[in-house]
Amino acid sequence: DGHEFIKEQLPGTDNLKINVIYTDQDGDVWVGSQKKGLFNYHNGYWYHHDVNSHPSTGKVPSILSITDSDNDIIWVGTNKGLFKLSKKTKHIHKHKHKILQDMTINALKMSGSEQLIIGSVGHIIFYQLSSNTHTKYALKDKPKSTVHDMAVREKNVWLATSSGLLIFSTDKKVFLESPQNIPKTRIVNIITHGKTMWIATLDKGLFVLDQNNQFNNFRASDFESSLSDQYIKTIYISN
Repeated sequence: DGHEFIKEQLPGTDNLKINVIYTDQDGDVWVGSQKKGLFNYHNGYWYHHDVNSHPSTGKVPSILSITDSDNDIIWVGTNKGLFKLSKKTKHIHKHKHKILQDMTINALKMSGSEQLIIGSVGHIIFYQLSSNTHTKYALKDKPKSTVHDMAVREKNVWLATSSGLLIFSTDKKVFLESPQNIPKTRIVNIITHGKTMWIATLDKGLFVLDQNNQFNNFRASDFESSLSDQYIKTIYISN
């Protein structure tokens, strides 16, 4: 149909492994890599930002998650803690916090303008940016599960984890019962689009929660172009 894939060559890289792609509020694209740093696409050009957790040894962490806040700050979650980049100064540094500075941060999501939600292994953290305080909650009956992604819908935080879908009530501060019609399988990506939620699993296909809170499951056989199996890792909805 005339479409063509073009391979982007990011500056100074070969054999680059990409872990996460994020578009910020200004439309800039951020790419987090495996031990090769952070890349930014702005006004038609790629820029590279060094992310170094141990400047003296030269060890570069793997970037696992990215989000941004209203004050032109890019938050970067790695396997060696939380980093903070100013879009104005282009300066990036490790964020100092006794819990977060060395934690593996698999997922990041802003809730409002002052609260950063952090997903890791076995728990989620609600971090208040202005006061530099946090509240930590263990995953319900899943101490070894990894939070791969998160979505905020109404007053609940939906967690895509290695052992299924979890829902945390921000009002009651407790985990709610998970939907029975979503199997307890590895969920890696979850996004909202309007009042619809899309959930990607690694072996059960695609689940969609519509505006009437009804779940639908789409499997490989439902697609004319045929997915080869039920493996879905990433969802993207274009405008």
